[in-house]
Amino acid sequence: MPAPLCNNPGKMRPDDGRPSSGRIFLQRLSRAGALLAACLLGPGTAAASERIVATADGQAIGREVLLQRLAGHDLILLGELHDNPHHHAARAWLLEKLAATRPAIVAEHLEHGRQASGNGPLLADLESAGFDAGNWRWPVHQALFEAARRTGGTLHGGNIPRQLARDIVKRGADALPADVAAAIADAPLDANARQTLERDLLDSHCGQLPATLIPGLSLAQRARDAAMSLAIGTALNSGHPVILLAGNGHVRRDYGIPVLLERQQPGRRRVAIGFLESDTANAAQAAALASRFDYLWITEPAERRDPCLDFPKPQTAPAA
Repeated sequence: MPAPLCNNPGKMRPDDGRPSSGRIFLQRLSRAGALLAACLLGPGTAAASERIVATADGQAIGREVLLQRLAGHDLILLGELHDNPHHHAARAWLLEKLAATRPAIVAEHLEHGRQASGNGPLLADLESAGFDAGNWRWPVHQALFEAARRTGGTLHGGNIPRQLARDIVKRGADALPADVAAAIADAPLDANARQTLERDLLDSHCGQLPATLIPGLSLAQRARDAAMSLAIGTALNSGHPVILLAGNGHVRRDYGIPVLLERQQPGRRRVAIGFLESDTANAAQAAALASRFDYLWITEPAERRDPCLDFPKPQTAPAA
């Protein structure tokens, strides 16, 4: 097998779409994973501004090669760190290049069952489909959705409403819509995936999450994934490829939407691309990523304050 065709891209932060301290849980190094680690962490000190890596063999590839490899796929799942404009610019470029296929697009940022019209002012159109400009820090995603509109394809909402997510955390399975509950039941997570999801939720809350909330938050995460998978099924009725825009935690193969698509769309060709940052990593972490995504697109990090510095600490009872 040839040596990885890359130099050191610097360090990266695996993440689920939200800025966090991002502890990664180690997996055993496979041969492909070792090559990936060498590709990401090889000789050199200067961080490259961008790197695309195929996790199957650890090889670095260019944008045009990635485009060639995406041809013929029915489902293209594109992750993101929500506050990183480099990720949105890269995915906007992909949408422009894939526009000839007239893809249907499903977005985590819009509500399930709603569609953008493609007409009028962009932000107003997105808001009519459930986009929350404050929550998504508009205009961070503006370039992405401008590119989505230019494809000419339908833009579908995929996410459950925020109030429903809160209800699921509080009430559990009783709050699930019937179709979402059925999708989750049809594609249960194995023990390892379930534990990884729970640990990632804890990490994304800076280790301050009360244990009593973890089951509800895990179910809400799966409900989001199930809703987006069902939206993908609807979008496939267009007869065109479907592109999903969502956080990395939703597109990863071990506990994300691919688990549901394996049951719902078993004959469809799909690919998952994780968008990461060149700011933290080690070899074991790099190897772990090989099982989560088909490709890694590594960009410069976004400028942000460590969110854990401002994360509220749990209340403790005063001493008697």
